[in-house]
Amino acid sequence: MRTIMLTTALLGLLAAPAPAWSKEKAPAPTKVTDAERDKAIHAGVRYLDETVMGLPDVQGTPTKQFTVGVTGLVKLLAADKRSSSRGKTDTLRQVRAFLARYVARTAEAIRDPARLPDHQGQFSSNRLIQYTWPVAMAGVFFGELHARGKHTGEAKRVLKDVRTILRAAQHENGGWGHHETSSQAPPGARGGYPDTLLCTSFVVGSCLGLLEGTAQAELPDHLVRAVHYFRTAQLDNGNFPYDPSQRSAHRSMTGVSRAAGSAFALWSLGVPWRDKAMKRSLAFLDEHFDYLNEGHGSSTLNLLYGALLQKMRGPRHWKRFKARYFRALVDGQGEDGSFTCICEGKAFGATNDSDPFGAKKKGGAGVVKRAGNMDLLKKFTQGTKTAYVSAIHVLILLLDRTDLKLAGGKRPKIPSGAGGPITPR
Repeated sequence: MRTIMLTTALLGLLAAPAPAWSKEKAPAPTKVTDAERDKAIHAGVRYLDETVMGLPDVQGTPTKQFTVGVTGLVKLLAADKRSSSRGKTDTLRQVRAFLARYVARTAEAIRDPARLPDHQGQFSSNRLIQYTWPVAMAGVFFGELHARGKHTGEAKRVLKDVRTILRAAQHENGGWGHHETSSQAPPGARGGYPDTLLCTSFVVGSCLGLLEGTAQAELPDHLVRAVHYFRTAQLDNGNFPYDPSQRSAHRSMTGVSRAAGSAFALWSLGVPWRDKAMKRSLAFLDEHFDYLNEGHGSSTLNLLYGALLQKMRGPRHWKRFKARYFRALVDGQGEDGSFTCICEGKAFGATNDSDPFGAKKKGGAGVVKRAGNMDLLKKFTQGTKTAYVSAIHVLILLLDRTDLKLAGGKRPKIPSGAGGPITPR
């Protein structure tokens, strides 16, 4: 009888209605003053000046390249404010030289199939992997330089390579992965990423949309296919899965930030706010706004694109972002000016970028150890990831007082019905 009662009680709990996540709200944080914000920016810029260009190159994981690109944007935006937050001027020169070399070398390397990996999912490799998202960030940096009328000749040359690289990396379904796909894995191989990823696709898609510049009479085919990718990937409640092949992730709260990033990409590609797919994702984001910092893969990266979206939506939406997340950003800054990830881990599958690689995945560190690369793991977790998180957080804070000029330019014009179906069922 006791066993029956316990079983009945357990079944009752399992059958009970799921909690209404939209009603789960964090306590309202105290408002961050402009003085607090500027102090955090100043310390953060100083930390980046002293740290980023000295980071080790970690083969196969180009977090350094992405971090350098974000740092370049930080330096450009900080220079708009006549204050000590501008920091060292030579950092910007070093960023330009570093990213120009990286893009040029990547453009050359992708022509050689021997430089590409056999399959995805490798933490380190002697070959070129995961280049799409750092090349896209380099594109945003040089696009911002060009939009500000600085070093325009150099910017045009680099952006030509950026467009070539990213267009060549687009998959048939219109999205982007780290490039090279799981279908290319040797027979019997396990693991690997899907062919495309929503996160990579919104980083690359938004870059190409922003770089398109003046609207054309006819949208280029690669941008039409990118819009189609997001429309097809979207779930019917506005959420976005990890990969379009997943169609049952409606209640995954790590999808909130993917919805935000995808909406920013759609906006960058010229999709209007009134579009059906756009409205659906914005409604999902607004309902679950407290989960915007709960991304999978990189919560920090996802939060950045959520911030960019809210900034583009207007003052009321930016005010909501500030009220919810600025206090955590500022309070997470250390004495040296570095920041820690503000992911709270309340969503299943959320990834805190300040945790050691593989710390929450059984056997994660063992994979690296078997590869004889524990020193690589140490460098990656202790140095590069901290700088990566810090650069993104400083950029988010800077968006409060300075706009990206690249985002203020003309965007592609989406013809009626372009981009295919909305959430086929």
